[in-house]
Amino acid sequence: MRSVLNKGILARYQLREIVNILNNLLTTTENVYPFLQGLTDTSLASLEDVVNTCLSIASPKEGTHELINRLKALVSTIKAIRTTKA
Repeated sequence: MRSVLNKGILARYQLREIVNILNNLLTTTENVYPFLQGLTDTSLASLEDVVNTCLSIASPKEGTHELINRLKALVSTIKAIRTTKA
């Protein structure tokens, strides 16, 4: 996780701020796509790494399926935006 936080524009944020950003992206349905489109490819890659890390440590326990599905949807959106920028 530290290596992810040490690269890209996300390196400027504290872990608490990254958690807040992720929480906002996962709970807000409006303005997520434009926000992500405004990020550089390096930032998107860093964010994708953070979300994938969250996915890898999330366990499919009762009550976490919705979070896991939202994380997967966020990763898919990030990948789609990165593909269109390439």
